Amino acid sequence: PSANAGADQTICLGETATLNASGGVEYEWNNGAGTGASVDVSPTETTTYTVTAISENQCEGTDDVIVNVYPQVVLSIGGLTGGSYCVENDLAVPLSGDPTGGTFSGPGVSGSDFIPATAGEGTHTIVYMYEDANGCDSETSVEVVVEICDFVEEWDNWVELFPIPTAGRVTLKWKGESMLRAADLTLIDAQGRLIEINPEIHADQVLFDLSNLATGTYTLVVRQGEKLWTKGVVLER
Repeated sequence: PSANAGADQTICLGETATLNASGGVEYEWNNGAGTGASVDVSPTETTTYTVTAISENQCEGTDDVIVNVYPQVVLSIGGLTGGSYCVENDLAVPLSGDPTGGTFSGPGVSGSDFIPATAGEGTHTIVYMYEDANGCDSETSVEVVVEICDFVEEWDNWVELFPIPTAGRVTLKWKGESMLRAADLTLIDAQGRLIEINPEIHADQVLFDLSNLATGTYTLVVRQGEKLWTKGVVLER
């Protein structure tokens, strides 16, 4: 018989291709595909399948079909520290995906930001989904822990920030046991971007000159070890 295994096919990794043969009354496929005129296969790499078509008088003919498999894109998620976050923290944590162009989803996710306060206490799964140029979908995920931090109220007794609003000069009064360092201080704008600051640090206070920044609302973050404190800064002219 004149066996025909059908046209070559291309699938994404994880998808199924249906092979259709003709030219006989019975069909046997190699590579574990089974028997019958129509079989479903899900190869993990590009594979050639051979069908043996058997006629009514038991004559045999063969034909090949190639199933091309697009490889899966390796994805990664960046932006999360790997440690836990405080549920009291309403600051947006910017997320990044590689390759770029995908979408994030999960508790506390807004666009490409993760907001611990929105997610709430618990262990959450952040998913990054990406469609490549071949139309194949891939996804990866990471877990992030959000905890209740009972030190926030206590820190309100340690930190005083004034004047708010300000035209540019801000003083942070510090009552903690350890002297603050520049690395302990972060300023974030309303879009979640880090703003470079050059604080003037003294034993019990820190001076900031924000007069070169645009007016608007910023968030000052103070960290020491596992402790975190945030305060809004309104810049007016």
